[in-house]
Amino acid sequence: MIEHLPKSVGADLIEYLQYRFHHVFLVIPVDWVVYEFADFDHESHVSIWTLNDMNRFEGAYAVQLETEEGKRFLLCSVNGIVLATKEHFVVRDISNHEKSDFLLDVEFGYLNE
Repeated sequence: MIEHLPKSVGADLIEYLQYRFHHVFLVIPVDWVVYEFADFDHESHVSIWTLNDMNRFEGAYAVQLETEEGKRFLLCSVNGIVLATKEHFVVRDISNHEKSDFLLDVEFGYLNE
């Protein structure tokens, strides 16, 4: 739902949640432009998030995935900044590395475990 907020408000929300939870997981459509749905204006996507936007947050990991139709989205984990590195939950794209059993060629889990 973060794409429904102005970027400054979304960034504030992520930082607020980051201090209160060990992990915040986000799935954000990148280029799925939506102005309204069934006459509901609140369905508008008012901000576009990129990998660079996520990199500004301490303990954030993100990968960009593409659907078969060519639409992109971000899969993100923003770990609480008080966590030890070994407790960080990581998401990474392995499509160019090892082969994965996961359909989207994404690997996730805790760092160093």
